[in-house]
Amino acid sequence: MKVNVKPLQGPWTSGYALDKHTVSSRYLGDDDNGRPQFETDRTEVGEAVFKLKYRSDWSQIDPLADAALQHGIPNARQITAVVAMPASTVRARQPVTELAAAIAQRLNVPVLDVLSKAATAQLKNLSTRDEKDAVLSDAFRVGDVPGGPHHVLLVDDLFHTGASMVAGCRALLTSPAIDKVSIAAMTWR
Repeated sequence: MKVNVKPLQGPWTSGYALDKHTVSSRYLGDDDNGRPQFETDRTEVGEAVFKLKYRSDWSQIDPLADAALQHGIPNARQITAVVAMPASTVRARQPVTELAAAIAQRLNVPVLDVLSKAATAQLKNLSTRDEKDAVLSDAFRVGDVPGGPHHVLLVDDLFHTGASMVAGCRALLTSPAIDKVSIAAMTWR
């Protein structure tokens, strides 16, 4: 899978995104139900994330997990556990949770289901980083973390402003069993 790795700065030990999500998008008009339609050109990673998340194409999990490992999960040898970023949308199967599990399996470390997020406004409906930070300030909770101290890899599908990853990372670091957090996002916007 072709990637264009971007380092991501924040309160984590290290982080990256594999590639940009969308290359271009052209408005085609509205469908019969009044919904806008677009012709969208995505990167290879962006297309895989789109198919996984919006078309339930679970065959995208392995190529994405492999690409994440082949292209330098930060400090991969030091990672002792993987955490999936909590989903904003309820689904029977959660794409990011399954992606985190595939990465953890390849690293031979456990997945810790310890990070939860309270219901909040949809971040994509908020305009500014300050609005997103305010909504997320107390949104994340960390449950009991077994063992430790852990260097956790926090996995998400899309990095936009970074507000969710920052809030999730800060919440994880409140646990005495977690001393470091690195992040891996599949795409950036």
